[in-house]
Amino acid sequence: MWDLVACDRLPHCQNIPLQDLIEDLKSELGGHFEDVIVALVIPPVDYLCKQLHKSMEGMGTDEHTLIEILCSKSNKEVGEIVTAYERCKWFFN
Repeated sequence: MWDLVACDRLPHCQNIPLQDLIEDLKSELGGHFEDVIVALVIPPVDYLCKQLHKSMEGMGTDEHTLIEILCSKSNKEVGEIVTAYERCKWFFN
């Protein structure tokens, strides 16, 4: 899954697995503040996957988010998003 937290992002947490850090943050934070902090900690492509999943789950689809994310990316970047989407399914809950 995800590696250890990058030293340049959170130097004091460099030896904590990223998944454990995210779970701890989610248990301690809430609302929009939680969303922002988790978005800053996870790799950008994984954040995009989470937003894509969120825009497609449940009844209806948020076409604006889909268009904003997918139409602004190159074929290579879309391929990276697809790979990350398959890898990060645990995060969508």
